[in-house]
Amino acid sequence: LTRLVHGAALVGEVTPRLHAMVMAQGELMATTLGAAFLNKVGIATSWVDARQVLTAIDEPLTTSARSYLSATCSADADAQLQHHLQSRGVILTQGFIASNSLGETVLLGRGGSDTTAAYFAARLGASRCEIWTDVPGLYTANPLLIPTSRLLLHLDYDEAQEIASTGATVLHPRCIPPLRHSQIPLFVRCTQ
Repeated sequence: LTRLVHGAALVGEVTPRLHAMVMAQGELMATTLGAAFLNKVGIATSWVDARQVLTAIDEPLTTSARSYLSATCSADADAQLQHHLQSRGVILTQGFIASNSLGETVLLGRGGSDTTAAYFAARLGASRCEIWTDVPGLYTANPLLIPTSRLLLHLDYDEAQEIASTGATVLHPRCIPPLRHSQIPLFVRCTQ
């Protein structure tokens, strides 16, 4: 990280490619430390680099900034990946990052962790995808602003997409299409 930042300081600019490399460091460091901790306390954990699993789709006519900082990945099921990860016990990976066809680090943009979970679920053919957040689910309105809002117990993909696309911050709208494509149910759970 020091070398990346020093390089930016030397040239006096941060390209989208460098921006993505720097931003990915937090995810990579945190999950490396997390896997080491889990292994130390006796929970056999495999660290998996999300950039080896999620590859951005090359989109012609897109800007460099978008291709490095708000990439879209394939959500097609991958039987080989399923088999490879199946016998590895607990797996710890990153949200927010992927690689492009050149093997360079890219980011999935705002809501990248939700989107990463959806991509992994679709690629692994999961029976469900859980998004853990600070609220117990989607509401009819922001419960902090409108106390009479109701918790929505069940939504179809279109309803969830509409709520997420119109400003609900609980769920990013980009995480729904991969799940819809594979018909994987999404559960929003509260960390509290």
